Amino acid sequence: MGIASSTSLKELGRNELLEKFVGESPIADSEEYWDKLLTFSFKPPTLPGDNKVLYEATAPIIEKLVAHNPKSGNVLSLVKVCMRKASKLRDESKCESNMATLQLRNSLFILRCISHHVLQSHSEEALLNMFDPPPPQSSRGSNSTEADDKEGVAIRSGLKILLHGTVMLIGGVPLVPFTYDVLTEAANLSIVLMSGQLFNKDDLFSTSVIINELMDIPLDVSSSLVQSLVSFFISQPIPPPDTLRVQPSGVFSSFASGLLSLVLPQHDILENTSPLALSSLLFLLILVHQHSRGHNPYREALSLICDENESKDKASFQLNFNQLHEAICKQLNTEQTTLFFYQLLHNNLNFASFVFSRSDINTLLLPLLKELSSEGKKPSHHSYMLLIILLILSQDECFNKSTVKNITWASEKSIPQTTLGSLMIIVLVRTVHRNIQHLRDKFLHTNCLATLANMSSHFHSLSLEAAEKIVNLFRVLSRKYLKSKGEPIPAITGAQPTSPTTPTSPTTPTELADTETLQEILLMLLEIINSSLTYTLHVNPHFVYSLLYQREIFTPYHGRPGFIDLVNNIEMVITFFANNVEKDGTPPFSAQFVTDIIKKYSKTWPRSRLRKFSELKFRYVEESQPDEFFVPYVWSLVQKHSHIHFEINRKSSPT
Repeated sequence: MGIASSTSLKELGRNELLEKFVGESPIADSEEYWDKLLTFSFKPPTLPGDNKVLYEATAPIIEKLVAHNPKSGNVLSLVKVCMRKASKLRDESKCESNMATLQLRNSLFILRCISHHVLQSHSEEALLNMFDPPPPQSSRGSNSTEADDKEGVAIRSGLKILLHGTVMLIGGVPLVPFTYDVLTEAANLSIVLMSGQLFNKDDLFSTSVIINELMDIPLDVSSSLVQSLVSFFISQPIPPPDTLRVQPSGVFSSFASGLLSLVLPQHDILENTSPLALSSLLFLLILVHQHSRGHNPYREALSLICDENESKDKASFQLNFNQLHEAICKQLNTEQTTLFFYQLLHNNLNFASFVFSRSDINTLLLPLLKELSSEGKKPSHHSYMLLIILLILSQDECFNKSTVKNITWASEKSIPQTTLGSLMIIVLVRTVHRNIQHLRDKFLHTNCLATLANMSSHFHSLSLEAAEKIVNLFRVLSRKYLKSKGEPIPAITGAQPTSPTTPTSPTTPTELADTETLQEILLMLLEIINSSLTYTLHVNPHFVYSLLYQREIFTPYHGRPGFIDLVNNIEMVITFFANNVEKDGTPPFSAQFVTDIIKKYSKTWPRSRLRKFSELKFRYVEESQPDEFFVPYVWSLVQKHSHIHFEINRKSSPT
């Protein structure tokens, strides 16, 4: 894939410019040496495997730097050179300097390589000392003055300069062809600088000096950063070809000779992918999930974004919500986009209102449901996030009535046309069935059923398949519940008419021993059935039909404490329609005949006979310590999807 042989990589250790950089002699930040060192055309790898090769090749060189930097202070000099070039780039009205931009990109890349190695092989404290080496004691006599002490404090501000400068670079430099690689490298460097949290195996949530420093950045600066990161996600800019290129000749060839062999062919970068958008989104997710119960200017900025068509005094900045919504819908198959959408939906009232106000909400829900439907048998963090989003969206009633067509992925058979509410039922109930062996994890079934409960009072024109999914779920779980209590299981004596839309019954799940959990689920299912019968019986004949032909499943609960009132309501409905079926026809009853009778007598059904229960309303609330879930999850996404290679188990320092 374009990676050089180990022999050519070893040449890095014999490079004169690199030897000087990692040596003991200090190099002033004003020397021309830096222009020579930083002028090379090597394009940083974009594949984790290539990054791993690069990491291993540069490890011995960086170890020399670790040993000599306390005396030379060359890393701090590089930071000053880098930030000077970044400041110049921010101040320019037009970014047209190919050479200066190339040198800035390369300085960020070298700092990333150094930071990556030190954090992975040593510690965050070691990295702090790399950027801010304490003044040698031998150079400070016993008569050192107060001014010397102040100078020492100033010297130890290198990391702060780098962090603030990188944030301002991303938030203040416009995206044009010459700055694409610079902005991408700045985002990657920022991710690496925060990765000390990932390598802290003993305590993922221990205090990080780097993260704390980033949390202290003023809101106006953090807002500019968030605005840029979100804008890059929306635009998904493709890297322009060969924007930062120089001919490796003369003084420029020395460092390039060791690295040019690592250059990846242009075709190794997948078409229609955006390294800048990916790194920006991952960087943003790391930022907003820190200090969930404390001050976080990035989460605050994200929560205060408003649509560019609306003017709000407290808005952090304005964006085109139509474009943001479209970008999210296109990429809901990626975990990082799903998590980003959750953050917006949960914390930004302006964006949540915008999503609920759209008449085409099914354009969002269809890819979301399709992704949930394609999840594996074992629940994943991604499926959890999809379920949370569905729960939040289910607080709005509009999507129950929307119509969807030609669905081929949600059922055993293709669905030519159905309501969006029916499709959600099919996917959610199947999710419960598919993961039924994991029902001890209450998160999954609680969120599935809470979503159905929010929808239940607005069910409209449910398909026969959707109606039977709910009734069959109760039947299957009821069998398990009764079996766990050693009670008889009633047989279904009604000869249910065959119908071309009637699905096959789900397979029997593995045994469940948690009787209490099963009882909670059964009660919740009964509440969902009651809610629909109370508010929408007249527009859901297929639901009544399914209850009518499986009425025996409710018999064991007639006198059972906690179940009585709920089951009595259902029995009242079943008896009413069963009597009218027998009154108007003679057996055997066809499916169409029974459905027609239900439609006919729904108009005269006396709703007042049912006992009224409060309308079901469930709202998602984050756990008291959300960091325990989100911080590890975000870093798992970084490891899985970023262009940076991370070793989970830190290796010992190379000798």
